[in-house]
Amino acid sequence: MAATFSSTKLILVCLVAMVTLSWAVGKTLGQPGEKERLLNELDAITISCDASMPRLKNQGSHRLVYWWTPEIAALRKRCLELRRRATRVANLALDHASYSSEYKKAKKELNNTIKASKMTLWKEICNDIEQDIWGKAYQIVV
Repeated sequence: MAATFSSTKLILVCLVAMVTLSWAVGKTLGQPGEKERLLNELDAITISCDASMPRLKNQGSHRLVYWWTPEIAALRKRCLELRRRATRVANLALDHASYSSEYKKAKKELNNTIKASKMTLWKEICNDIEQDIWGKAYQIVV
């Protein structure tokens, strides 16, 4: 898998210095075969990029679902916080009924918001498919 770098955080001076250094070192090594020369150049480029900019973390091929909204993200974050708090309180053997009920309310609100978002967007997709068959419905399927 090819490495990907964050070009927005590139330090140009560092990149130029590393490329110059690797070019100078490559000249002193002599004349290797074509395959070795290409491998050496690729290594030099990788080393230069590593020195001048950070690598991007692998995000995988995970796409957001079509019904995801910032509101759902905020509700999910809050729900996870409440779940952690309820679990922590339960492990400490304290009165966790109020924390547990607060978590259950947040989870119910999250689930209801997700259902509403799915229903609304599904109706929108069904209405839009008549005008544009290659639109959002096609993108969701593919």
